[in-house]
Amino acid sequence: MNNIKKLKTYDDEVLENIMSQFDKNVDKLLNGHIGLIQAPTGVGKTHSSIQLIIPRLYEKGVRLFFYIAPQKVLLSRTALIGHIKELRKLGYSVSDLYESKYGEVCATVSQRDGEEIILVSMTDSSFNNWSKNDRIKSLINKYDLKRIGVLLDEAHIGSTSDALYYQINTGNTDSGYNAVKFNNVVDILNDSYVIGLTGTPVVEQTDSKVGTDKYLLINSWPEKYDLWKRTSPYQDPIFYDWNRGSMENPLMEFFEMVSSQQIKTDTTADKFNLPDECRTKFTGLIRLETTYLDKEKDDKKQLISLLNSDLTIPVHWDWDLGFDDSKEIRIWRFQNGSVVELTDKEKEIDGYIDSDMLINHLRDKNSRLKFITCVDKYKFGVDVRNWNYGLALRVPGTKNPDGKPVVIGGEQWNGRFTRPTISIETLSKYFDNVQEFIKYYILVNSYQLMIPESDYWRTMMESVSQRLNSVDEVTGILNKYED
Repeated sequence: MNNIKKLKTYDDEVLENIMSQFDKNVDKLLNGHIGLIQAPTGVGKTHSSIQLIIPRLYEKGVRLFFYIAPQKVLLSRTALIGHIKELRKLGYSVSDLYESKYGEVCATVSQRDGEEIILVSMTDSSFNNWSKNDRIKSLINKYDLKRIGVLLDEAHIGSTSDALYYQINTGNTDSGYNAVKFNNVVDILNDSYVIGLTGTPVVEQTDSKVGTDKYLLINSWPEKYDLWKRTSPYQDPIFYDWNRGSMENPLMEFFEMVSSQQIKTDTTADKFNLPDECRTKFTGLIRLETTYLDKEKDDKKQLISLLNSDLTIPVHWDWDLGFDDSKEIRIWRFQNGSVVELTDKEKEIDGYIDSDMLINHLRDKNSRLKFITCVDKYKFGVDVRNWNYGLALRVPGTKNPDGKPVVIGGEQWNGRFTRPTISIETLSKYFDNVQEFIKYYILVNSYQLMIPESDYWRTMMESVSQRLNSVDEVTGILNKYED
């Protein structure tokens, strides 16, 4: 075990390789390019953009930075404040402007000293509004800023340069796409270092033969082997027959699968007398279909009807399930062989108030909440390390012009499960036997998807297998560390 006990989940090797490639390519951005850093969820793209890229651009004279994300949920105040604290520890003076108004930003820029970093974080919507009024350009000109830094999180969103390439990038036919964000970014390229961050780049961002010539890949995708400590290994997915009838069958099978794995893992933890920091509450994320007119689908209406239909369930199922579609939150309690929906008062008492509180309940080992069902929420920007199981009750119809599945949406969903649950260094100190460690490490850190048998999901898993490690691959790697 001595060799394994020396390992750290978040060593710097992967980020060092990415930053080495960044250093070689950053000056090429001066030629009017949008730089693109690509790496899977959990590698540290946000960390690298703020703690590693900002200091590098600072050395090139940049003092004003914009951190832009598609949704407010991606602008986590806790995470951003943590990154800014690290910058300050390095000796930088940083002004943190979160979704600030234009006047506040102008005032801060005008009063800055020559060495101060100003970090403005905003959503895509705010960025587009600012761009419509030429506010970023006016800032640059008014305060004689030679060049600014622009960091685009989830840079695949709004990245298509023209409606002509919308289907090849997204798999959807053009529905009035006008490339607003892309054009707004291009409009400031001459005054900016623009760096996009993504775990799921679209074709146009990686293939120079397709669409615009504005994108510049800064780094190659990290090697699978280099990712095994930073990402969770995947178990072989369970492909089920989506056409066999009601959503009840896959749902019940999924619940029992997660329940059985929880019992197995808890029993193993008891056997090794492991402390609380080595134990986990497995949780599951369930994707529903979008409700469409009167077509019968595995959607919100079907879920509500099923859960309120006097279901009989195994007595050992004892948890809560939530539904969240941004419009409403509903909670069902699985207990004593039956399923009961909580009232608004009961939800309030138990702290099921909003999406943020649901996420905190999922993370909390002592909370009853074990499953979340949604339609399009939680595709990105949500860090729940104990999301080890996923059930898809839909087959997206996204296809490129040649009729082949475009699986970027599935890859984004898969990314919700790829963060390790418990770190190597946390677990290894309690084990003296390599094989026992490997068995438990895989139990708590691997993830498994239950997905419909289809070309779409087969294609998605083929893509995942080329970029991330399976349980067998990580087991083989760990075996090599045996003394």
